Amino acid sequence: MTRSLRLGAIATLLVLLSLAAACGGGDDQATATPAPLEATSTSERTSEAAGEAEFELRIEGNFVAPDAHAFTYDATFAGASGTIEAVIIGDVAWIRVDAGEWEETRRDAPAFLVLVNLSSADPDFLVDQDFVANLQTLDGEPDSINGVETTRYFIPSETVSELAGLFGGSLLDDAGGLTDLEMTIWLEEETEGLVRAEFAAIGTAELLGEGTLDVPPDAEVTISLTIDLTQINDPTISIEPPIESASVPAQDDADHVFESFHYTVEIRIDVFE
Repeated sequence: MTRSLRLGAIATLLVLLSLAAACGGGDDQATATPAPLEATSTSERTSEAAGEAEFELRIEGNFVAPDAHAFTYDATFAGASGTIEAVIIGDVAWIRVDAGEWEETRRDAPAFLVLVNLSSADPDFLVDQDFVANLQTLDGEPDSINGVETTRYFIPSETVSELAGLFGGSLLDDAGGLTDLEMTIWLEEETEGLVRAEFAAIGTAELLGEGTLDVPPDAEVTISLTIDLTQINDPTISIEPPIESASVPAQDDADHVFESFHYTVEIRIDVFE
């Protein structure tokens, strides 16, 4: 799992906030709050928020190897909400905003890459051998989740020394404004692919970066993130072009850790002044 997962639960939120602002202004839509994490101090704090969150994002999608992918972003930011839908087959992609018209683009178009990189269908995201090797230095336990056998690794907030050793260097110094965090990771036994991840973080306004939100410097910021893969290797999952007249592009033969799956990503940011 790359640094984009380890600190990306924080760093990529800057991009997510920009995305939410860009697609905001549509009709109000319901967004799901991530399921509560294990009952520890950090996760309890991140679930204490009352009322409307500063930012919520739910990504839901399907993936079929080697490179067919369809997903929907539902974002709420500063009272505005919006939806972005995307379909990818090979190098061709289609996108639409707030149920508008589908537009064809390229998978590698810079603006579109922002969406792709924040999904959970990237092989480099699902399996990072260096991260797996480090994670396996911790005590894991067998756990059956989402229909597959996994090893579950729980890193509590008080295990600061283990976190620093796992991520290398000074984790808290690397993530400006971060004061506390905890993670739970489930890896599939055979492939060591990510099946589920839960992340909770507490920090100051610096955690969000300059100018991202109008947050007082002394405010406390909480972030929760859940990634969940289900229907792993389900042959009934299929992805088609969203436009009838569209031709299906050729697909490459890239390997993927799972042949197919459904997934959700849920992120919530709250600010306590």
